[in-house]
Amino acid sequence: MRKTIFLSLLLCSFFVFAQTPKKSPTTNRRIPQRSISKTSTEADNCTKGDVIPKSRYSVRSLPMDSAITKGRAALVVKFIGVDGHAFQIHRSMYVGYTINADSFIPALSETASFKSFVRPKNCKFNFFVKLVSAVNTDSILLQKNTVTYITVAILYEEQKFPAVLYALDKPVIYVYPEETIKIKLQLDVKGEMVFSYPKYNEGWSFTAQPSGNIKIENKNFNYLFWEGSMKMADLPINAAEGFIVGSDSLVDFFEVSLAMAGLNEKETQDFITYWVPKMKAHDKNYVHFMFTQEYDYFATIKIDPPPKNLIRVFVIWSPLASEKNYSVYPQIFPPFSRSGYTVIEWGGSEIENFLENIK
Repeated sequence: MRKTIFLSLLLCSFFVFAQTPKKSPTTNRRIPQRSISKTSTEADNCTKGDVIPKSRYSVRSLPMDSAITKGRAALVVKFIGVDGHAFQIHRSMYVGYTINADSFIPALSETASFKSFVRPKNCKFNFFVKLVSAVNTDSILLQKNTVTYITVAILYEEQKFPAVLYALDKPVIYVYPEETIKIKLQLDVKGEMVFSYPKYNEGWSFTAQPSGNIKIENKNFNYLFWEGSMKMADLPINAAEGFIVGSDSLVDFFEVSLAMAGLNEKETQDFITYWVPKMKAHDKNYVHFMFTQEYDYFATIKIDPPPKNLIRVFVIWSPLASEKNYSVYPQIFPPFSRSGYTVIEWGGSEIENFLENIK
């Protein structure tokens, strides 16, 4: 625990951002929600006649049949965009909330709303997208036999790019079984695989050892290497998240960040020796991490036998104009485990004018 706290504090000293949202005391627990029967009328009541104030949320309450509530309070929450339009849930994101220090990831309907029964009480909410874009409320009274409608305006921007080819540079794959075994690994690259080493013949078939050594046809390899290219017209990330990193801080930043992402010292050193020399040519860079599920946007991976742990880290980065000031929210790193049979993959892509391409 002390090590985790130390790494988190150290990481904060390596980037600059002008706005920091209130930290949610979230526990990342996915707790099932007790749902109310789904009706479009209830979701519509959240926004009917509401004007979203600067606080980015509004509240209204209506009495509800006690035969339905059974002495409980009903809660209906609807998420909208800051412009008042419907909020589109992206496949790579999640929306959650913290209520009096307990965190929940509810299942959202097609109208970006959820409904549940709770005990009557005063509650303070923290609504978030990926734990970053936060809306904090004052104390809200959830009353017995009453439905409380909360409308929340969420700030979330998807990144749009010109439909040109971008390079997927040096994705490398490390394999650490618990014992020496034969493995078949295949990739479904969404663009084109332009190079691989050892050669990719509709997949890699190899013998892997706990040390990470990979043997193919009596040759030993430290990792599996591939490069590709693809069009990224709709990159599934929130461009408002990330880090602004100065040239002199790059090494320290990645040593801490990649350790928090799950990479060991060797993997981190391989990443730094490839990417940092390219980044140091610029006074400052925007850096955004994409993790295992988001990595599927570039290439899905199939491994037989499947590992206990799969950690994939893809870094999007972009040089920034030194004379401009930029503001981004710091990313939250997901938890990881390397206990048992583990496969690690990292890669990256430089995208020019990344922040300027937001539409």
